[in-house]
Amino acid sequence: MSAKPKSARGDWAKQLRFDMAFAEKTLIARGELTAMFVVHAKDAQHVLVTPWADDEEKRQFRDLVRLWCIAHDAHALTFISEVWLRRMMRHPRETEAEFEARRDAVQPRDAEDRLEAVLVCICWRDDAGERQALFETREITRRDNGKPDGLAPIPSTRGDCDVFGGAMIEVLPTRAPSALEQAAAMALLSRLGVSG
Repeated sequence: MSAKPKSARGDWAKQLRFDMAFAEKTLIARGELTAMFVVHAKDAQHVLVTPWADDEEKRQFRDLVRLWCIAHDAHALTFISEVWLRRMMRHPRETEAEFEARRDAVQPRDAEDRLEAVLVCICWRDDAGERQALFETREITRRDNGKPDGLAPIPSTRGDCDVFGGAMIEVLPTRAPSALEQAAAMALLSRLGVSG
């Protein structure tokens, strides 16, 4: 894995750029990008690689990352992953329901017109305890030999993370943990054999 991403110290749009640059360096260095979380805490940034094989392992890893966020009083969390995207336009005279049915009939990973991309989504807690989020996706570009050589911008794929949010955003707790909650989370991580 390449070096950890730089810290933008609360400038979340800038942190999104740093995390995308980190994803690109990691992709080029390793030839692939395993899904990962970056826990942004006061003491450090912790990169947790997420090698899940199915939905149950994905849920378990989200629970583990949430515990890590509590143990380290995380104020922000980045999720980085390779994804499949499709560019679909609504046909003239096509209703919204027809467009959605056509869109949902084929998953992006199975579509002939799919794009191989990287998603970076960062969420943070604002002063009111509400989770806010931004995301960006970039297309993976490859050399003639198939190895990745970078990430190219995709128009209109940056903004509010509600579209991608869901369970990944909910990993970040809505409030700062108490000292007792932090200690309990750290002890549980230790019992699980995870160095926190």
